[in-house]
Amino acid sequence: MRRVFAWVGPFFALACATAQAPCPAPVAPAETAKVHGSGGLSPQANSDTAGVDAPADEKRPGLTVPETRTQAVIAEVVKRNRASVRACYEKALKTSPGLRGTLTLRFTINPKGVVTAAEVNEARSDLAVPGLSECAVDAIRSIRFPKSSRGFESNVNYPFDFRS
Repeated sequence: MRRVFAWVGPFFALACATAQAPCPAPVAPAETAKVHGSGGLSPQANSDTAGVDAPADEKRPGLTVPETRTQAVIAEVVKRNRASVRACYEKALKTSPGLRGTLTLRFTINPKGVVTAAEVNEARSDLAVPGLSECAVDAIRSIRFPKSSRGFESNVNYPFDFRS
């Protein structure tokens, strides 16, 4: 490849010397960007704030397209759809008055924006009511998120604080 480039370079310069418009300098072939990991959102061990965990990184070096499905976008979609999870809590309150606490749902969003897996993150939850858990997981599975501009899968932990 080096010999071909060395041969093309002088030819390119000769062709440009005879043209009236300025010619750009020859450019060596670019390397292909390499992506490691699944990108998107990753869990943090000690997140005590409500919402989505911080992303591992929303703009990776070597990639020119920024990720559009950011933690803020995911949090906004969940907030717009939280009434369905709240309805699960209200239903559980009828059979368990005084039910209070945090229910953290862990879910995976595929590159197309579909929730492919969802469960209660028991380590981050203090509500353990089977009916509430199943209903909330079903509610999260029904939400559609934006597509990932980079084709990434997103892993999310989202706490719902039910203090009635």
